[in-house]
Amino acid sequence: FMLYNAVMRGVPLDVVESLEGNNFTSTIHCINSAILKLGRACPLHPRFVVRGTKHMKLPPKFAAKDELGNQGQIESGFLSTTTDRATALGYAAGGSFPIMMVIERGMVDRGA
Repeated sequence: FMLYNAVMRGVPLDVVESLEGNNFTSTIHCINSAILKLGRACPLHPRFVVRGTKHMKLPPKFAAKDELGNQGQIESGFLSTTTDRATALGYAAGGSFPIMMVIERGMVDRGA
């Protein structure tokens, strides 16, 4: 998924430039369609999933609420999560800026 996420996020720039304009449009559409279909077949429980990461410093606006009271970010690429907190902590351990995000899934964005 590294190349697909690079196309959707626009970073890392060296990877995007090395693709010479190949945006994987059909491939990304098929992957997204499959994730949505699998998501409809998966139960919504547990409602919360977690993601551990490191070496990623979030901007201050990530924690600040906007004028509507919302906070967080929008992910442009595919995002891996788990229901196992120990797995997420393992991904966050041993690096600078360890982060563990707790994400509430909804009917629209539940994924697979």
